[in-house]
Amino acid sequence: MAENIGNYPERVMEGVRSLPDVLRRPRALWKWVLDNPRLPLTILAILVAVPLLLVPVDLFLGKIYHPVAEEKLFGLMTSIKDDARLDRRKTQVRWLLWVLAAGASASLLLMRMPEIREDILAEEGQTGTADDTVLAKPAMSASIGPKGRYRLQEEIGRGAMGIIYSAMDSVLDRPVAVKELPHHFTSDPDRYQRFQREARTLAKLAHPGIVQVFDLIEDEGRHFFIMELVQGGDLAEHVKREGQPSVPEACRLGISVSSALSYLHAEGVVHRDLKPANILLTRDRQPKLTDFGMARFVSDSGLTTEGAILGSPRYMSPEQAGGKEADHRSDLYSFGVLLYWLLTGRTPFDGDVASVLSQHLTRPPDPPSTLNSEIPGDVERVILSLLAKDPGEREQDLTDVTVTLRAWSETV
Repeated sequence: MAENIGNYPERVMEGVRSLPDVLRRPRALWKWVLDNPRLPLTILAILVAVPLLLVPVDLFLGKIYHPVAEEKLFGLMTSIKDDARLDRRKTQVRWLLWVLAAGASASLLLMRMPEIREDILAEEGQTGTADDTVLAKPAMSASIGPKGRYRLQEEIGRGAMGIIYSAMDSVLDRPVAVKELPHHFTSDPDRYQRFQREARTLAKLAHPGIVQVFDLIEDEGRHFFIMELVQGGDLAEHVKREGQPSVPEACRLGISVSSALSYLHAEGVVHRDLKPANILLTRDRQPKLTDFGMARFVSDSGLTTEGAILGSPRYMSPEQAGGKEADHRSDLYSFGVLLYWLLTGRTPFDGDVASVLSQHLTRPPDPPSTLNSEIPGDVERVILSLLAKDPGEREQDLTDVTVTLRAWSETV
């Protein structure tokens, strides 16, 4: 309890810093309110409680400040009048209750503002946007780490899990990427553990299809990890810029992602947030998985419990959408959504967050060939198998998936 009280001012200030981003999106905010009625209903209950409290408060004050007998005409007549202090006290209490109610409502709203902001950004594009104001942007000449080892150069991306800068490692004389954790994550023990887990997970992995992490540092209260710099942008940006890939190119990209996922699962790691924005491309268009903020080792239990929903709605497995435990089969489902998107230009399910989650749980996807007649039948069968609602019915062997995709990929 003491820790929560101590974090209160910081959480409110993070809410204040998140407020501009939310207010610039009034329609998205209104949509969030409709999808998440608990917070506005709580605030409404607080405000409604004030006039209800005034009745017993007035009765209580009436018992404290009794009417005063006043003698007139040399004591021959007596009149009863209210204590002059009663009206003043009633006014003071009314103002106090309304101020407390308004303060409590504002505090609740501000403490939820970073979460609201993240949900809105995720709904808009499944990733953060360039107008993120949660982190103060350091001077690009800033150096961080022991003896200023890493010199920041420019911001190259940002998302719900942090801002990424390009930088130069002055010791090894090589370019690196520096990822900074948003301030409000450090005040949330669970989120900070997720960030640390991302660094530990990546540090143990060695695969050409996975971004390598080099270091985890803290500098003047700010938390960073240093990782391999991949300079081709992410897959979502690439498709937006270049257009929908051909069937052979989509299959080639799918083979690389399949290989990386197969390696992850063999190492006992579940990514849990596979989506185009978390797949970086090298300059020769080789995919590399990144952003393991949602990942965890299969044997690691205790940081994420059943009932918690983590991930990106359009790429989320039915078990994740239902708040259940996710294992490697959840990655297989997300991989199926990714292949569907690569080959058709859209995800199987669309709409607001609640609608998408419901469709993941209950609605079978339309066959991708109805959107792209060039999709081969055996590739479609693989995709629909990966998108099975029951995890046990999904294609379990990524080697077989790779064989199917390779048969239709372009010649390298």
